[in-house]
Amino acid sequence: MERPEALLDLIYAGAVRVAMILEAQEPVRRARIHEAILAAVRLRAGATGFEIRRPVVLACGVRR
Repeated sequence: MERPEALLDLIYAGAVRVAMILEAQEPVRRARIHEAILAAVRLRAGATGFEIRRPVVLACGVRR
């Protein structure tokens, strides 16, 4: 991730439930939540950008 704000973009574009919860907050509270997220991301700065680990499950199967 090249910029901390990219995580907010990811949340709003891909995490529907989280986005709904954030959008339901009062604007001042939502801004405080955004700042807390951005502050946490900034702590994860690495040589190639910001490194955010996310759990992933990869599965495949064969239909019979």
